[in-house]
Amino acid sequence: MAGGRGTGGRARLAELVAALSLGVDLGFGQPMEHVLRQCLIALRLAGQAGLDEADRVAVYYTALLINVGCHADAHEQAKWFGGRAVLSPADPVTNDRS
Repeated sequence: MAGGRGTGGRARLAELVAALSLGVDLGFGQPMEHVLRQCLIALRLAGQAGLDEADRVAVYYTALLINVGCHADAHEQAKWFGGRAVLSPADPVTNDRS
C-alpha cells in the first residue's frame, strides 16, 4: 500500500487497521483473519479490474473497515454461519465457553 515503513518503531495506519480488523472477526464469531482474507480477495478483484493505486488503497481500507461498529446482528450471523463463541455464553468467572 501507499507509504513506507513506519519510522522510529511506529506502526503504519495500514498495519493498525489490519490488526484492528481481528476484533471484527471476534465480534462476528468468525475465524481469525476472516476480514483480512476478504481484504485480499477485494484487492485481487481491484487489480483484475485495473484500478489505479489510489483506488486500490480505498479498496484496502474499505474492505478492512466495512463491518466496524456493525455488531448488532452478530448473533444472527453466528446462527447462519457458525460461531460458537457468540452463541454460547461464557462463564463470568473463567470466561470458559465449553
